[in-house]
Amino acid sequence: MLLLWTVALRWRLLGNPLIYNDEDFYLYIGGQLLKGHLPYVSVWDRKPFGLFALYAFFHLFGSWRFWAYQLGAVMAVWGTALLIKNMAQSLTKHVWGAAFGGFLYVAALNMYVGYGGQAPVYYNFLMALAFWLLVRQWPDAPATKGKLRQMGMASMGLVGLALTLKPTVVFEGVYLGLGFILLGLHNHLKWRTLLSDSVIWVLCALMPTLLIIGGYALSGHGHEWWFANVESIFQRHAELEPHNLKRFLRLVLIMAAVWPLAWAFHIRFTAIQKSRFALISGWALAAVVAVVVVGGFYNHYNLPLLLPFCVLLPVLFDNRITTLSVAVLGIYMTVAGEAKVIRQDRFANRHDYDAMVKVLSQPEGCVFEYDANPILLDATPTAANCQLTRWPFPAHLGLPREQGALGVTPNEYREVVRVLSQHPRYIVTDDFTEMGADNQPIMPQDRHLLDVINRDYEFAYGHRLKDRYNVIIWRLKSGLQPHTHP
Repeated sequence: MLLLWTVALRWRLLGNPLIYNDEDFYLYIGGQLLKGHLPYVSVWDRKPFGLFALYAFFHLFGSWRFWAYQLGAVMAVWGTALLIKNMAQSLTKHVWGAAFGGFLYVAALNMYVGYGGQAPVYYNFLMALAFWLLVRQWPDAPATKGKLRQMGMASMGLVGLALTLKPTVVFEGVYLGLGFILLGLHNHLKWRTLLSDSVIWVLCALMPTLLIIGGYALSGHGHEWWFANVESIFQRHAELEPHNLKRFLRLVLIMAAVWPLAWAFHIRFTAIQKSRFALISGWALAAVVAVVVVGGFYNHYNLPLLLPFCVLLPVLFDNRITTLSVAVLGIYMTVAGEAKVIRQDRFANRHDYDAMVKVLSQPEGCVFEYDANPILLDATPTAANCQLTRWPFPAHLGLPREQGALGVTPNEYREVVRVLSQHPRYIVTDDFTEMGADNQPIMPQDRHLLDVINRDYEFAYGHRLKDRYNVIIWRLKSGLQPHTHP
């Protein structure tokens, strides 16, 4: 049932190349990785290496790569929902209530752009499996020294894999490790044993990342890894959009209602259920802390919160009033989330992508994207083989908060000037009539790009979103020759 539910809520977007620019960019970097171009060195971004490696696997499917990552996401969501159901069953006697937690998770993902292949869609499965290994033993299942060590190694190893997809899971990972230590204390294991086990567990969690760092260091690119994954994060200019914060707070308030409702309506727990409820509540708080520490509060940052809270909410099925309130929440999230899926498919779909690829094939050439949403950098074989810049993500070179945080020499403006001096065959932008909208400052590179487009390029394609273009493809005017070739 959960698999059918997952497919039913996501089928409309299966095979759609224009779901979200993040996962399209991961696919592009994955393809570049397969060509031998190392992330952070030849192509720059600050996402962790494991994410690019995962999408490199999906890129192996060629023209079916969009289907590959989206079907991979379906399986990850289904697996996570099953684990949520299993953990929720340890909190409540209501079987359908526990199943509701899994159904709610699948529906709620669509509310926060989780209908594609955002990183949390994948690492939520790893974290759910890691916590399940602890929850099923909590609080007093007999665990010998060897058994506890092995469970902890498996669980923290899963956290280690998740860290290569998103480093912020470290907060949940630390909490999970403390849980295993407490389980050891409850089983009266010696401090010396627990100390040695803790070291092993930490190493299991860090090992995948240490292997990646070691690989970069041995190849002489340790500094590039460090700058992209650590330094550049702290060099970004702070920018908080109020509507993002409001959306985050609204979700936390809705989900956190499980605690006062459980108290006010005297939800009944056995001693074991009460202890497990407290354990998973701490997990939920750790997930909230991770989002707060990172900041930004972008829509997809909410996705990790859904996992622990969807495990907790089924306890409310013990009371008619709270059951009704949770059911209303489930209906709302299902309808609202599916409305977002339908809207996304209507505004950007396979037909639109094919039209863009057709334009970029007349003739094929290098593509420079600047502040554009779809990733068309590998839409044609010729474009995929171009290396116009180390900083190909469309929003980086012109985004005010990224100025000085990308490691560009001498600066972002000069890099844009350098790229445009190569006369790429195509430039992809959003609607430049919107320059300065939303109180965003107009950057010098914005003006230079507009001057070059007006002088050397012609309109080739426009994709409308309501009353404006959200994608424009500009083609180099006839008579002008590109100075760059793949």
